[in-house]
Amino acid sequence: MVTKEFAEWAMTTRNVDLKTAGIAVLVPLTREVQEKGKAIMSVPDHDAAQTTLADELGAQEAS
Repeated sequence: MVTKEFAEWAMTTRNVDLKTAGIAVLVPLTREVQEKGKAIMSVPDHDAAQTTLADELGAQEAS
């Protein structure tokens, strides 16, 4: 079972790979943790920004 403390840590830590940790988080989280999660999910994804930059550089090289 996932503890409230772990759920809070997971929601406040970026780039947490729960599959690698071997943990299936299928528990209802408290409203407080869900609110933290919403705030984190609204932050732009770092990987998506890198992909966009790589695409722009590729387009510049092609032209």
